[in-house]
Amino acid sequence: MRFTTRSRTAGAEPGDELAPAPAPVSVVRQRLGDLLVGGGLVNQDQLATALARQQQNGVRLGRALVEEGVIDEASLLQALADQVGTEVVDLRHVTPSPEAVARVPEGTARELEVLPVSLEHGVPRSRRSPCDERPTGSLESSEGTPRMNLRKTLQDKTGRDEGFTLVELLVVIVILGVLSAVVMFSVAGITNDSKQNACEANVKSVQVASEAYRATNGSYAPNLQELVDANLLRDVPGGPLQSPYMTFTVEGGTITYSGDGSVAGC
Repeated sequence: MRFTTRSRTAGAEPGDELAPAPAPVSVVRQRLGDLLVGGGLVNQDQLATALARQQQNGVRLGRALVEEGVIDEASLLQALADQVGTEVVDLRHVTPSPEAVARVPEGTARELEVLPVSLEHGVPRSRRSPCDERPTGSLESSEGTPRMNLRKTLQDKTGRDEGFTLVELLVVIVILGVLSAVVMFSVAGITNDSKQNACEANVKSVQVASEAYRATNGSYAPNLQELVDANLLRDVPGGPLQSPYMTFTVEGGTITYSGDGSVAGC
């Protein structure tokens, strides 16, 4: 889950892009334990037990409370969000806006630990923690930038800095290509140009996977079969399990990359 920095202000009308962006959230440094006890989410005995575990094992207080079953993660996050006037965003149920993502440079996103979810007054809004007071003014001047590096993204998601096998990279590349296409094509209001750009980006993923396939002489075919079984890849005569062709479904259509460099489906 993530916290957005969108403040809950009254009177703003949808689509009012001429209004000034809201002021940054002022974070109140109330201790988490006091916050939860004051809100009736935990009692003093439960807090004391969790604090003792925190001192003994070095775990964060919130994690200790969740792991002990005293409070669920959703309630914990909502309490923090209510305290500082932000919103909780569950990325399992939210599709980030391509327009918002395109506005934040990779370096800025990594520095501020933000994932753009939507645009508010033309400014991308999201941050990892509601208590993060680092300035986000650079987001307001962000323009379109290249996509984040795939390898760095994998490092962030897995915590591994090196040692990826070719099979691991291939499978993730193909899955990311499929899922990103489905996500980008399902966002309401995407223009034809945006769809074309999304298609071209996924063709690039297909090209990378195909080249790696040839480099290994098809040694990762079993992994591709798993993707076929999961309906993420669609095998065709002469397809990915027999030759360097990669085919996957994108909103009812297909993108096919062949070893000779030809591309179809955009």
